[in-house]
Amino acid sequence: MDEKDWRYEMLGAQRDLIRECGKIDRAAKLCKLSPAQMGRYNEYPADEEEEPTIMPMRLVWILERECRRPFVTAVMARQTGRLLAEPCAPEMNATSVLSSKMELDIAVAEVNLEFARDVADGHLSRSELRNYDRKLAKVQAEVADARADVAGAMAGGGTKVDLKIVTGD
Repeated sequence: MDEKDWRYEMLGAQRDLIRECGKIDRAAKLCKLSPAQMGRYNEYPADEEEEPTIMPMRLVWILERECRRPFVTAVMARQTGRLLAEPCAPEMNATSVLSSKMELDIAVAEVNLEFARDVADGHLSRSELRNYDRKLAKVQAEVADARADVAGAMAGGGTKVDLKIVTGD
């Protein structure tokens, strides 16, 4: 992955972080910035050659602490070959793994549906591509959550999954 790809992945994580903290106005208030200043960390550059604005670590720390989700930290960890994991009780491992699998399936289905609608006219506009990127960011976040749940289950030595087959009888 080249630096430009990494920077756009960081922008996606920043956007997710700002959204999770209550959107631009609330995130700006938490960081003691103007909404215009915070908005710079939430926007794609107008010119394709222009680089996205990367959020200073102080702001990342404030916002991730507020929403209790490591969006930007997880991207930095992934870029260095690391994975963040949350410890959880053994009985929660199976539920977490199954739940995150379902959330991932839903996010992928939404991406596929949106893409099919957008490509139906034979053209993908810049706006459609930005929307597609946002949907992919959601899938990426779901993948990160699923991997963290799997890592937690592996750390606990695996997990028992009690599935019951329900029939119409």
